[in-house]
Amino acid sequence: METGDYTLLIKDNNKVPEETLQSTWEAIYTQYCDLTNDNKSLYYYKLVNKVAWLKARIIVCNQLILQMASRSMNEKTVKEYAKGLLLWGIKYEKDIINVDELEKCVAQLKFTKNELELKQHELDGFNGDGDSTPLYKQVVMAEQALGKNLIDPEITSVEKWVYYMEAIKDINTQKKKQIANGGK
Repeated sequence: METGDYTLLIKDNNKVPEETLQSTWEAIYTQYCDLTNDNKSLYYYKLVNKVAWLKARIIVCNQLILQMASRSMNEKTVKEYAKGLLLWGIKYEKDIINVDELEKCVAQLKFTKNELELKQHELDGFNGDGDSTPLYKQVVMAEQALGKNLIDPEITSVEKWVYYMEAIKDINTQKKKQIANGGK
């Protein structure tokens, strides 16, 4: 999710469209969040998508407004641009170029910029210290904790991985109880 590298999802070096890989990853990640009841991770993922959408909205709508303000357009073209703005949730309600209406659109985008700053700040709060454990290191740690050397991250299902993590938590809980009871 951090790198956007979905190459582990590709089987036998087949060419797979980026959109397919991304949607496959989203399905895997959603399954993981559902299995772990990890609403924080799911919220983080939704927040990342919202920030990306807000950024795209600002870029696209700014360009549409700029074109409308700087070009001479017939009524049909203005309507098409207005439809384009509406697709992004920006209302332009005239059939001709109107400065007041364009200013309303700019004001709507200012709200978007404010929302983006808030969401970006919230997203930055999720990033923590920036230290993440690489996947293969996690695999080695899981194998050591479980006393197994059979975990292949390229074929292990999400469900099985979640159950491995639950088993490790149970093992650690039992060890803590034994220590608390004087090693008995």
